[in-house]
Amino acid sequence: MRIFVTGGAGFIGTHLCKKLTSLHTVTVYDNFSNSNKESFPAMENVTLIVGDILDNSKLFDSMKNHDVVIHLAAKTDVIDSVDNPDDTFQTNVQGTQNVLDSCKSNAISKIIVTSSAAVYPNSGNSVNEESTTKPLSPYGQSKLDMEKITMQSKIDYTILRLFNVYGDGHTSGVITNFRKNISENKPLTIFGDGKAVRDFIHIDDVVDGIILSMTSTSGICNIASGNGTSIGDLAKLFMQLSGKNSEIIHKSARDGEIIYSVANITKSQKELGFYPKMSLDGGLSTL
Repeated sequence: MRIFVTGGAGFIGTHLCKKLTSLHTVTVYDNFSNSNKESFPAMENVTLIVGDILDNSKLFDSMKNHDVVIHLAAKTDVIDSVDNPDDTFQTNVQGTQNVLDSCKSNAISKIIVTSSAAVYPNSGNSVNEESTTKPLSPYGQSKLDMEKITMQSKIDYTILRLFNVYGDGHTSGVITNFRKNISENKPLTIFGDGKAVRDFIHIDDVVDGIILSMTSTSGICNIASGNGTSIGDLAKLFMQLSGKNSEIIHKSARDGEIIYSVANITKSQKELGFYPKMSLDGGLSTL
């Protein structure tokens, strides 16, 4: 199978390509706005094209003769989306429309689109795919708009709502920051009171979810562990695993961030056969 991966040189894309190449031919299409070209590893059966999803002509030509598109390319910074919403919508919505148009023009039969838990509001309960969507940030709204145009495209699609992805090679997020500060014997910074809850999912499980979705029927699925961990408890777990007693500094909560974000993954289990294998403490131990 010939697979076209937008944003394939990023954190998720790199891990995904490493697993895909044993069975498939892969084209990575990336503008390196969220990654470094020099650090992208050479892989057998992978062709790298430097390009932007806002460049319609190059995107169309590059996508020729492929069977499946995995659309990862996006602006993903919630805080930046608050400061620069137009840039976020241009890439995440118009860029996705360009990808969908190129799929149609090239008669590509399947697209997998990565969305986000940020489409959900603060509910205080775990959310399933039928739960209310009410984004708190421009980033979340851009992802919801991206979902809508995908569903209207009449292309066979799977939309994956990713929760808090972590793993080796990730360069942002609370786990990355805690890991760095623990290793440098610096205080751990928590935005808010530490009671915010997240559903952390290891990159290996996310990759498995994406691959499973290549043969699924159209629909939306949560990709998460199904377990919630408060940021305060995450800090304690890091200290327990490292054997260090780090100072914790609290700063004001940031605009646009969800307080409680935990997934119900029953649908993903039934429709994709998606069963996460990595526990949080096991995943942190591998970093």
